[in-house]
Amino acid sequence: MADSLLPKVELQLNILLAGGFRDLALYRIKVKKAGKKNDFFLAVQIKANKEAVLLVDKACRKFPDKVLTGLVAHELAHIVQARQCKFYLLWKIRDILSLLSAKLESLEERDADKIGIQRGYGEEILALAKYLRKHYKSYTTEEALTIEEIKALYYQK
Repeated sequence: MADSLLPKVELQLNILLAGGFRDLALYRIKVKKAGKKNDFFLAVQIKANKEAVLLVDKACRKFPDKVLTGLVAHELAHIVQARQCKFYLLWKIRDILSLLSAKLESLEERDADKIGIQRGYGEEILALAKYLRKHYKSYTTEEALTIEEIKALYYQK
């Protein structure tokens, strides 16, 4: 993985933490490269005690800045979701259930997009959706909001 990718993600993370995700600024969020076998571009592992790890796949190297910002905003939205669940153990149970249920996982992913839009990153979430649909044919709209849904939420503000 290019040495420049992790600092680029860290920069995006810090910009978002200073912007629409200020409430997460007290979290200790580390950025690490993902292992070789994974099915994500960027994923967040939420730990106890306000700690999280953003795992970055090398495929993100090709992402334009706006797309990467949308992706980081989406992952930070998962931390917001976890904070809404008062107890860490309940969040972990929810996490396991979402792995077992595609429907629950889809709802969680769609909700993360909505949170990103509500926090001022609608343009970036839209850029992410368009990019993934154009460059990754295996990416399905069942996993996230459709472009039309994103536009409707973004432009209603």
